[in-house]
Amino acid sequence: NFAYEIRISDVALYACLERSYLYRLFMRHEGCSPMEYLTSLRLSHAAEQLRQTALSISEIAAAAGFFDASHFSKKFIKKFRKKVIRIFLNNFLYNHYVLKNQEKFLEKIHPDFLYIFIKNKTYNKVTGLNP
Repeated sequence: NFAYEIRISDVALYACLERSYLYRLFMRHEGCSPMEYLTSLRLSHAAEQLRQTALSISEIAAAAGFFDASHFSKKFIKKFRKKVIRIFLNNFLYNHYVLKNQEKFLEKIHPDFLYIFIKNKTYNKVTGLNP
């Protein structure tokens, strides 16, 4: 159901609550607004899809209720900064560059990412090279 547009006013109506009361309940019990909570659920669902399927980012974004892959990517990176690096390393680096062309790839990688890569000590595990 994440692919469908879900409006908080519809959720409030379904729960027989005023929209403002629903908002206060979420703030008290979840520490965020209902929309922030829904976005978090959608992003968590998308993260699972990234780990478990071979679907494209656009397909996963649409299935999670994001109609713009760029907007989805920004929200996803904001929520899962550290996990994004791990997912990227597991799904891309290992499959495409670990066994060949490690040095060429690492020369082209963005310096900020390389810094995080080395700082998290993932570099040695994934590539087998010493920084």
